[in-house]
Amino acid sequence: MFTSLSGNVEDYDKITFGETPSARYTWVYFLEDKTEVAHVFSKFANRDQNEFNTSIVKIRSDNGREFDNTNIEEYCDEVGIKHEFSATYTPQQNGVVERKNRTLIPLARSMLDEYGTIARLEAVRCLLAYATHHDMKLYQMDVKSAFLNGYINELVYVEQPPGFEDPNNPNHVYRLSKALYGLKQAPRAWYERLRDFLIEKGFKIGRVDTTLFTKKMDDDLFVCQVYVDDIIFGSTNEDLCREFGEIMAKEFELSMIGELTFFLGFQIKPLKEGTFIYQEKYTRDLLKRFKMDDCKPIETPMATNTKLDADESGIKVDQTLYESMIGSLLYLCASRPDIMFSVFSCARFQADPKESHLTAVKRIL
Repeated sequence: MFTSLSGNVEDYDKITFGETPSARYTWVYFLEDKTEVAHVFSKFANRDQNEFNTSIVKIRSDNGREFDNTNIEEYCDEVGIKHEFSATYTPQQNGVVERKNRTLIPLARSMLDEYGTIARLEAVRCLLAYATHHDMKLYQMDVKSAFLNGYINELVYVEQPPGFEDPNNPNHVYRLSKALYGLKQAPRAWYERLRDFLIEKGFKIGRVDTTLFTKKMDDDLFVCQVYVDDIIFGSTNEDLCREFGEIMAKEFELSMIGELTFFLGFQIKPLKEGTFIYQEKYTRDLLKRFKMDDCKPIETPMATNTKLDADESGIKVDQTLYESMIGSLLYLCASRPDIMFSVFSCARFQADPKESHLTAVKRIL
Protein backbone atom coordinates (compact mmCIF):
# COMPACT_ATOMS: atom_id res chain seq x y z
CA MET A 1 0.00 0.00 0.00
CA PHE A 2 1.29 3.49 -0.75
CA THR A 3 0.62 6.72 1.13
CA SER A 4 0.83 10.32 -0.01
CA LEU A 5 0.21 13.65 1.70
CA SER A 6 -0.61 16.87 -0.11
CA GLY A 7 -2.10 20.25 0.71
CA ASN A 8 -3.38 22.86 1.15
CA VAL A 9 -7.02 22.26 0.13
CA GLU A 10 -9.45 24.73 1.69
CA ASP A 11 -7.20 24.99 4.78
CA TYR A 12 -6.96 21.18 4.99
CA ASP A 13 -4.13 18.82 4.17
CA LYS A 14 -5.05 15.65 2.31
CA ILE A 15 -3.67 12.16 2.93
CA THR A 16 -4.16 9.36 0.42
CA PHE A 17 -3.97 5.63 1.04
CA GLY A 18 -4.11 3.64 -2.16
CA GLU A 19 -4.20 0.35 -4.01
CA THR A 20 -3.96 -2.52 -1.55
CA PRO A 21 -3.49 -6.07 -2.86
CA SER A 22 -6.96 -7.00 -1.59
CA ALA A 23 -8.86 -4.32 -3.51
CA ARG A 24 -7.97 -1.71 -6.09
CA TYR A 25 -9.25 1.22 -4.07
CA THR A 26 -7.97 4.62 -3.07
CA TRP A 27 -9.00 6.32 0.18
CA VAL A 28 -8.64 10.04 0.82
CA TYR A 29 -8.82 11.66 4.27
CA PHE A 30 -8.77 15.38 5.02
CA LEU A 31 -6.65 16.51 7.96
CA GLU A 32 -6.66 19.75 9.89
CA ASP A 33 -3.02 19.22 10.77
CA LYS A 34 -0.21 16.91 9.60
CA THR A 35 0.22 15.60 13.13
CA GLU A 36 -3.03 13.64 12.64
CA VAL A 37 -1.38 11.30 10.12
CA ALA A 38 -0.40 8.61 12.67
CA HIS A 39 -3.87 8.52 14.26
CA VAL A 40 -5.72 8.46 10.92
CA PHE A 41 -3.43 5.75 9.55
CA SER A 42 -3.91 3.43 12.53
CA LYS A 43 -7.72 3.80 12.27
CA PHE A 44 -7.60 3.19 8.52
CA ALA A 45 -5.33 0.13 8.86
CA ASN A 46 -7.59 -1.50 11.47
CA ARG A 47 -10.75 -0.85 9.42
CA ASP A 48 -9.17 -2.05 6.17
CA GLN A 49 -7.89 -5.29 7.68
CA ASN A 50 -11.26 -6.04 9.27
CA GLU A 51 -13.31 -5.15 6.20
CA PHE A 52 -11.25 -7.14 3.71
CA ASN A 53 -10.15 -9.89 6.09
CA THR A 54 -6.49 -9.46 5.20
CA SER A 55 -3.30 -7.95 6.60
CA ILE A 56 -1.30 -4.96 5.45
CA VAL A 57 2.20 -6.30 4.79
CA LYS A 58 4.02 -3.08 3.97
CA ILE A 59 3.42 0.61 3.35
CA ARG A 60 5.45 2.98 1.22
CA SER A 61 5.73 6.72 1.73
CA ASP A 62 8.11 9.61 1.21
CA ASN A 63 10.57 10.79 3.86
CA GLY A 64 8.37 13.55 5.33
CA ARG A 65 8.32 13.86 9.12
CA GLU A 66 4.58 13.18 9.12
CA PHE A 67 5.45 9.60 8.05
CA ASP A 68 8.96 9.16 9.46
CA ASN A 69 8.19 9.53 13.16
CA THR A 70 8.00 7.50 16.37
CA ASN A 71 4.19 7.15 16.50
CA ILE A 72 3.88 5.49 13.11
CA GLU A 73 6.96 3.32 13.65
CA GLU A 74 5.67 2.07 17.01
CA TYR A 75 2.30 1.17 15.46
CA CYS A 76 3.94 -0.61 12.50
CA ASP A 77 6.23 -2.59 14.82
CA GLU A 78 3.28 -3.54 17.01
CA VAL A 79 1.13 -4.95 14.19
CA GLY A 80 3.99 -6.23 12.02
CA ILE A 81 3.80 -3.78 9.10
CA LYS A 82 6.99 -3.07 7.16
CA HIS A 83 7.46 0.66 6.46
CA GLU A 84 9.44 1.52 3.31
CA PHE A 85 10.55 5.00 2.30
CA SER A 86 11.14 6.39 -1.17
CA ALA A 87 14.68 7.07 -2.29
CA THR A 88 15.61 10.71 -1.72
CA TYR A 89 14.72 12.91 -4.71
CA THR A 90 13.35 9.92 -6.63
CA PRO A 91 9.89 10.80 -8.03
CA GLN A 92 8.76 7.22 -8.57
CA GLN A 93 9.62 4.41 -6.19
CA ASN A 94 7.73 1.32 -7.24
CA GLY A 95 5.52 -0.23 -9.91
CA VAL A 96 2.28 0.70 -8.15
CA VAL A 97 3.14 4.38 -8.14
CA GLU A 98 4.24 4.29 -11.77
CA ARG A 99 1.06 2.55 -12.94
CA LYS A 100 -1.12 5.10 -11.19
CA ASN A 101 1.09 7.93 -12.45
CA ARG A 102 1.57 9.04 -8.87
CA THR A 103 4.55 10.88 -7.45
CA LEU A 104 5.80 10.32 -3.94
CA ILE A 105 7.66 13.59 -3.69
CA PRO A 106 5.32 16.62 -3.79
CA LEU A 107 8.17 18.80 -5.08
CA ALA A 108 8.35 16.83 -8.33
CA ARG A 109 4.58 17.15 -8.81
CA SER A 110 4.66 20.90 -8.32
CA MET A 111 7.30 21.31 -11.04
CA LEU A 112 5.40 19.55 -13.83
CA ASP A 113 4.08 22.76 -15.37
CA GLU A 114 7.24 24.80 -14.92
CA TYR A 115 9.25 23.41 -17.81
CA GLY A 116 8.83 24.77 -21.29
CA THR A 117 7.18 22.81 -24.07
CA ILE A 118 9.66 21.38 -26.57
CA ALA A 119 9.16 19.75 -29.94
CA ARG A 120 9.17 15.97 -30.16
CA LEU A 121 11.43 14.24 -32.65
CA GLU A 122 8.34 12.87 -34.39
CA ALA A 123 7.11 16.44 -34.93
CA VAL A 124 10.44 17.47 -36.45
CA ARG A 125 10.34 14.51 -38.83
CA CYS A 126 6.77 15.38 -39.84
CA LEU A 127 7.83 18.96 -40.59
CA LEU A 128 10.73 17.72 -42.73
CA ALA A 129 8.36 15.44 -44.65
CA TYR A 130 5.83 18.24 -45.15
CA ALA A 131 8.54 20.65 -46.34
CA THR A 132 9.87 18.07 -48.79
CA HIS A 133 6.40 17.36 -50.17
CA HIS A 134 5.74 21.07 -50.76
CA ASP A 135 9.28 21.78 -52.02
CA MET A 136 9.99 24.18 -49.14
CA LYS A 137 13.47 25.13 -47.99
CA LEU A 138 13.93 24.99 -44.23
CA TYR A 139 16.16 27.42 -42.35
CA GLN A 140 17.46 27.54 -38.81
CA MET A 141 18.02 30.32 -36.28
CA ASP A 142 19.34 30.29 -32.74
CA VAL A 143 18.12 32.73 -30.08
CA LYS A 144 21.01 33.85 -27.88
CA SER A 145 20.56 33.64 -24.10
CA ALA A 146 16.95 32.59 -24.68
CA PHE A 147 16.11 31.95 -21.04
CA LEU A 148 16.98 35.54 -20.13
CA ASN A 149 14.13 36.75 -22.37
CA GLY A 150 11.36 35.26 -20.27
CA TYR A 151 9.18 37.24 -17.87
CA ILE A 152 8.43 35.90 -14.40
CA ASN A 153 4.76 36.15 -13.41
CA GLU A 154 5.26 34.98 -9.83
CA LEU A 155 7.28 36.07 -6.83
CA VAL A 156 10.77 34.58 -7.04
CA TYR A 157 13.65 35.58 -4.79
CA VAL A 158 17.31 34.59 -5.11
CA GLU A 159 20.24 34.99 -2.77
CA GLN A 160 23.02 37.40 -3.59
CA PRO A 161 25.68 35.89 -5.89
CA PRO A 162 28.98 35.03 -4.14
CA GLY A 163 31.41 37.90 -4.51
CA PHE A 164 28.65 40.42 -5.29
CA GLU A 165 27.04 40.73 -1.86
CA ASP A 166 25.89 44.15 -0.72
CA PRO A 167 28.18 44.96 2.24
CA ASN A 168 25.44 47.09 3.81
CA ASN A 169 22.74 44.41 3.42
CA PRO A 170 24.53 41.04 3.27
CA ASN A 171 21.43 39.09 4.31
CA HIS A 172 19.08 40.60 1.73
CA VAL A 173 17.68 38.59 -1.18
CA TYR A 174 16.79 39.86 -4.64
CA ARG A 175 13.39 39.70 -6.30
CA LEU A 176 13.58 38.63 -9.94
CA SER A 177 11.74 40.58 -12.61
CA LYS A 178 13.07 38.47 -15.50
CA ALA A 179 14.06 34.83 -15.85
CA LEU A 180 17.52 33.65 -14.95
CA TYR A 181 19.56 30.68 -16.16
CA GLY A 182 19.30 27.89 -13.61
CA LEU A 183 15.81 28.97 -12.56
CA LYS A 184 13.36 26.11 -12.94
CA GLN A 185 10.67 28.47 -14.31
CA ALA A 186 13.01 29.87 -16.99
CA PRO A 187 12.19 27.40 -19.83
CA ARG A 188 8.45 27.89 -19.37
CA ALA A 189 8.83 31.67 -19.15
CA TRP A 190 10.85 31.75 -22.40
CA TYR A 191 8.35 29.56 -24.25
CA GLU A 192 5.42 31.74 -23.14
CA ARG A 193 7.25 34.92 -24.17
CA LEU A 194 7.98 33.53 -27.65
CA ARG A 195 4.48 32.06 -28.00
CA ASP A 196 2.76 35.35 -27.10
CA PHE A 197 5.04 37.28 -29.46
CA LEU A 198 4.31 35.01 -32.43
CA ILE A 199 0.56 35.00 -31.78
CA GLU A 200 0.65 38.81 -31.62
CA LYS A 201 2.30 38.82 -35.07
CA GLY A 202 -0.54 36.77 -36.55
CA PHE A 203 0.82 33.25 -36.20
CA LYS A 204 -1.44 30.38 -35.18
CA ILE A 205 -0.33 27.82 -32.63
CA GLY A 206 -0.78 24.13 -33.38
CA ARG A 207 -3.76 22.47 -31.72
CA VAL A 208 -1.89 19.20 -31.15
CA ASP A 209 1.74 20.30 -31.23
CA THR A 210 2.05 23.59 -29.34
CA THR A 211 5.63 24.09 -30.56
CA LEU A 212 4.41 24.45 -34.16
CA PHE A 213 3.37 27.89 -35.45
CA THR A 214 1.87 28.62 -38.85
CA LYS A 215 0.84 31.67 -40.84
CA LYS A 216 -1.11 31.72 -44.08
CA MET A 217 -1.06 34.59 -46.57
CA ASP A 218 -3.16 34.10 -49.68
CA ASP A 219 -1.92 30.82 -51.18
CA ASP A 220 1.38 30.81 -49.28
CA LEU A 221 2.06 29.02 -46.01
CA PHE A 222 4.76 29.70 -43.41
CA VAL A 223 5.64 27.14 -40.71
CA CYS A 224 8.11 27.19 -37.83
CA GLN A 225 9.00 24.64 -35.16
CA VAL A 226 10.48 25.62 -31.80
CA TYR A 227 12.90 23.50 -29.80
CA VAL A 228 13.89 25.63 -26.79
CA ASP A 229 16.16 28.27 -28.38
CA ASP A 230 16.51 26.58 -31.78
CA ILE A 231 13.90 27.51 -34.38
CA ILE A 232 13.50 25.89 -37.78
CA PHE A 233 11.23 27.56 -40.32
CA GLY A 234 10.27 27.56 -43.96
CA SER A 235 7.67 28.76 -46.43
CA THR A 236 6.34 28.27 -49.90
CA ASN A 237 7.30 31.94 -50.37
CA GLU A 238 10.92 32.91 -49.61
CA ASP A 239 9.83 36.49 -48.84
CA LEU A 240 7.94 35.23 -45.78
CA CYS A 241 11.13 33.62 -44.47
CA ARG A 242 13.03 36.89 -44.80
CA GLU A 243 10.18 38.76 -43.13
CA PHE A 244 10.17 36.28 -40.24
CA GLY A 245 13.91 36.70 -39.75
CA GLU A 246 13.51 40.48 -39.60
CA ILE A 247 10.70 40.55 -37.02
CA MET A 248 12.53 38.04 -34.83
CA ALA A 249 15.77 40.04 -35.01
CA LYS A 250 13.94 43.18 -33.88
CA GLU A 251 12.57 41.42 -30.78
CA PHE A 252 15.38 39.02 -29.81
CA GLU A 253 19.12 38.76 -30.16
CA LEU A 254 19.72 35.82 -32.47
CA SER A 255 22.00 34.32 -35.07
CA MET A 256 20.84 33.07 -38.46
CA ILE A 257 22.43 29.70 -39.10
CA GLY A 258 21.15 29.38 -42.65
CA GLU A 259 19.69 26.41 -44.49
CA LEU A 260 18.89 23.48 -42.22
CA THR A 261 21.59 20.80 -42.40
CA PHE A 262 22.01 19.66 -38.78
CA PHE A 263 19.43 19.59 -35.99
CA LEU A 264 19.27 17.66 -32.69
CA GLY A 265 21.86 15.16 -33.86
CA PHE A 266 20.15 14.74 -37.24
CA GLN A 267 22.11 15.42 -40.40
CA ILE A 268 19.73 16.59 -43.12
CA LYS A 269 20.57 16.38 -46.80
CA PRO A 270 18.18 17.53 -49.57
CA LEU A 271 18.08 15.19 -52.56
CA LYS A 272 16.18 15.20 -55.85
CA GLU A 273 14.12 12.27 -54.62
CA GLY A 274 13.38 13.86 -51.24
CA THR A 275 15.17 14.61 -47.97
CA PHE A 276 17.68 12.19 -46.45
CA ILE A 277 17.86 12.12 -42.63
CA TYR A 278 20.82 10.36 -41.10
CA GLN A 279 22.94 10.35 -37.92
CA GLU A 280 26.41 9.50 -39.17
CA LYS A 281 28.27 11.70 -36.67
CA TYR A 282 26.16 10.43 -33.77
CA THR A 283 26.72 6.82 -34.85
CA ARG A 284 30.50 7.27 -35.08
CA ASP A 285 30.56 8.88 -31.64
CA LEU A 286 28.48 5.97 -30.35
CA LEU A 287 30.88 3.36 -31.68
CA LYS A 288 33.85 5.25 -30.29
CA ARG A 289 32.25 5.60 -26.85
CA PHE A 290 31.61 1.87 -26.58
CA LYS A 291 35.03 1.00 -28.08
CA MET A 292 33.58 -0.55 -31.20
CA ASP A 293 34.91 1.88 -33.81
CA ASP A 294 37.05 -0.91 -35.33
CA CYS A 295 34.19 -3.39 -35.65
CA LYS A 296 33.13 -4.89 -38.96
CA PRO A 297 29.71 -4.04 -40.44
CA ILE A 298 26.97 -6.65 -40.59
CA GLU A 299 23.90 -6.69 -42.82
CA THR A 300 21.20 -7.42 -40.23
CA PRO A 301 20.79 -6.04 -36.68
CA MET A 302 19.63 -9.43 -35.36
CA ALA A 303 19.86 -12.98 -36.65
CA THR A 304 16.53 -14.38 -37.84
CA ASN A 305 16.80 -17.39 -35.51
CA THR A 306 17.64 -15.33 -32.40
CA LYS A 307 15.24 -15.78 -29.49
CA LEU A 308 16.25 -13.73 -26.48
CA ASP A 309 15.08 -14.80 -23.05
CA ALA A 310 15.99 -13.99 -19.45
CA ASP A 311 18.99 -16.38 -19.62
CA GLU A 312 18.88 -17.10 -15.88
CA SER A 313 22.11 -19.12 -15.94
CA GLY A 314 24.01 -16.63 -18.08
CA ILE A 315 26.98 -14.50 -17.03
CA LYS A 316 25.98 -11.09 -15.68
CA VAL A 317 27.37 -7.94 -17.31
CA ASP A 318 27.67 -4.30 -16.28
CA GLN A 319 24.07 -3.04 -16.00
CA THR A 320 25.05 0.63 -16.37
CA LEU A 321 26.94 -0.06 -19.59
CA TYR A 322 24.04 -2.10 -20.97
CA GLU A 323 21.47 0.59 -20.14
CA SER A 324 23.70 3.25 -21.70
CA MET A 325 23.93 1.25 -24.93
CA ILE A 326 20.16 0.74 -25.06
CA GLY A 327 19.43 4.42 -24.39
CA SER A 328 21.86 5.51 -27.11
CA LEU A 329 20.37 3.09 -29.63
CA LEU A 330 16.84 4.24 -28.82
CA TYR A 331 17.81 7.76 -29.92
CA LEU A 332 19.35 6.32 -33.08
CA CYS A 333 15.99 4.69 -33.89
CA ALA A 334 14.72 8.17 -34.76
CA SER A 335 16.50 7.88 -38.12
CA ARG A 336 16.90 4.09 -38.24
CA PRO A 337 13.46 2.49 -37.79
CA ASP A 338 14.91 -0.75 -39.21
CA ILE A 339 16.75 -1.42 -35.93
CA MET A 340 13.79 -0.56 -33.69
CA PHE A 341 12.52 -4.12 -33.21
CA SER A 342 15.98 -5.41 -32.31
CA VAL A 343 16.65 -2.57 -29.85
CA PHE A 344 13.29 -3.00 -28.13
CA SER A 345 13.87 -6.75 -27.86
CA CYS A 346 17.15 -6.13 -26.04
CA ALA A 347 15.67 -3.32 -23.94
CA ARG A 348 13.48 -5.83 -22.07
CA PHE A 349 16.49 -7.16 -20.15
CA GLN A 350 17.92 -3.95 -18.72
CA ALA A 351 17.09 -4.96 -15.13
CA ASP A 352 19.38 -8.00 -15.24
CA PRO A 353 21.44 -8.11 -18.47
CA LYS A 354 23.52 -11.17 -19.32
CA GLU A 355 26.36 -11.77 -21.73
CA SER A 356 23.98 -13.08 -24.39
CA HIS A 357 21.99 -9.82 -24.26
CA LEU A 358 25.16 -7.72 -24.51
CA THR A 359 26.28 -9.72 -27.53
CA ALA A 360 22.92 -9.01 -29.21
CA VAL A 361 23.28 -5.27 -28.52
CA LYS A 362 26.82 -5.23 -29.91
CA ARG A 363 25.54 -6.89 -33.07
CA ILE A 364 23.11 -3.98 -33.52
CA LEU A 365 25.98 -1.51 -33.10
